Amino acid sequence: MKILLVAGVLSLPATVLGHMQMTWPYPFNSSYDPLNNYMNIDYSMTSPLFADGGNFPCKGYHKVIDSGNWRTVDTLTAGSSYTVKYT
Repeated sequence: MKILLVAGVLSLPATVLGHMQMTWPYPFNSSYDPLNNYMNIDYSMTSPLFADGGNFPCKGYHKVIDSGNWRTVDTLTAGSSYTVKYT
């Protein structure tokens, strides 16, 4: 009986929280960016899209680049190593 119980428990699907947030380099409207004006913080970075996909792609942040209202937070050099941090 114990074997059936253990087998039953082990067959249950595990809960997986697969969403994460990049902390470096700072994404648009990141709460980790010390130069963010705190009026535009995106508190839902780990759940980026609406269920209906209405904010696809990229929650519309790709339009920020087109507007010119953005700043560079870091520069990458081709062929060199780079550290990216997540939380």
